[in-house]
Amino acid sequence: MPSNIVIRNLTPETKTGNESPVVATRSDLRGGDRGDGSNEPPPEPTGAPVISAATNNGDGTITLQGSNFGVKNQAAPILWCFGTDRRNNGVPQPAADFTPGSVVSDPTVWNAMHHTVRVSDEVRYPELGVSYWSANGGALGEPLAHQPAGGLPPYSDEIYAAARFKLVNDWHRMKAVSISSISGIFNQGPTRYESGEAVTISNGSNSAFGVLISIQGGIATIITEASSGLLVGATVTGNETGATLFIDEYIAFASGSKYFRMWPGSAAGPYHTISTNRLICAYRNASGETIASPQLPEGGKDSGYGIQNMADGEGWRLAENYISQFGMTLRQYFDIDNQGRRYLETAIPEGEKFEDRAVTLSQVGYDAAGGTLDIDAGFHWGEVYLDNTPKRVVLSDKPTYSEAGQEQELQFLKEWNAGLISFEFRRGGLPDNAPLYAYVFNAEDSCNEQGYLL
Repeated sequence: MPSNIVIRNLTPETKTGNESPVVATRSDLRGGDRGDGSNEPPPEPTGAPVISAATNNGDGTITLQGSNFGVKNQAAPILWCFGTDRRNNGVPQPAADFTPGSVVSDPTVWNAMHHTVRVSDEVRYPELGVSYWSANGGALGEPLAHQPAGGLPPYSDEIYAAARFKLVNDWHRMKAVSISSISGIFNQGPTRYESGEAVTISNGSNSAFGVLISIQGGIATIITEASSGLLVGATVTGNETGATLFIDEYIAFASGSKYFRMWPGSAAGPYHTISTNRLICAYRNASGETIASPQLPEGGKDSGYGIQNMADGEGWRLAENYISQFGMTLRQYFDIDNQGRRYLETAIPEGEKFEDRAVTLSQVGYDAAGGTLDIDAGFHWGEVYLDNTPKRVVLSDKPTYSEAGQEQELQFLKEWNAGLISFEFRRGGLPDNAPLYAYVFNAEDSCNEQGYLL
């Protein structure tokens, strides 16, 4: 099977992809004629999807046959934004300026574009061409494929969104301090976001180690486990250069950032945001007031949960979000590299549910908050996928989904019905000669745990 596939434009020129997406609700996700003359949608199958056959069609697409797939009224995801390949509801978008270092301007894809988001040539695999770069602030949001300018994203019971992130440094251990009495010249990182030399921090009684990131206008950013009590009044010495500086004041710990935020485009309705290292979610009324939050098993508000440290792993991390508002329960998770997935559930108060909206990608990137402007934090990101159902196909070089971690590739869907799925084949960042296994996800966000060998 070839490792690189030429993507063909099979969509009529008259389409822009910014028409309202096919709305997916639990009642119509099952859409399609039963074949018995009834227009009633067939029930969604129970149990994990089963793949029984795979066919390489010879045109860059693969067809899977099997059972328990269910029906997906619009095969293509709402938004497919993978490097220079951007599609709104399956329709390729006009070329944009992707000059590395330039400010992102992609008005047919994003309605909200912060001027600090830049084009980057740092990519996970060469065919992508480009990614995005955000530092201390800078996000894109409100994809036009899902949320027309000035409008609300249409109601759907479920939303699935994913993106890739590559952190330049470990945000969670960064500390900003005001400094004085600099002697000598430290080896700083090649940019204000990258690591410089290792340092020793000592206040005469205790000492700790760290890494200097940058010195900017009397502020130093250091990665260290040292407490604020040890830092204030301490001398920092470069282990390579012997340069020294004195810490006058502790300013901030880590980065109060938001890098994946989802709500309907107004203050009311479901809320889902990732703030530095926590998932925080709730339901809001028409005034934007929180009226319901997840509850702890023993009672009381569950304020969210700590997610895996994005900086702990190497390379491009896979971040996935799932939000369900089926019935009167809001059910959500955020997951990194398919590790330790945990759901938060919120009971929506009677009479308070908004039936005219779903969450969308309000901001993906870096939304500075809570002292972040004092922290030199940045990352590359891209490969944004948004759909109004968790139904999807991924390929991995691992034989079970539990093993897949970040080694999985979302596929662009061409056709989906109860027993047949067709998609454009993408090996992506998976090794060229590795065996590939297919995984199909159903309406319950469950897949065949044992991969189907292609």
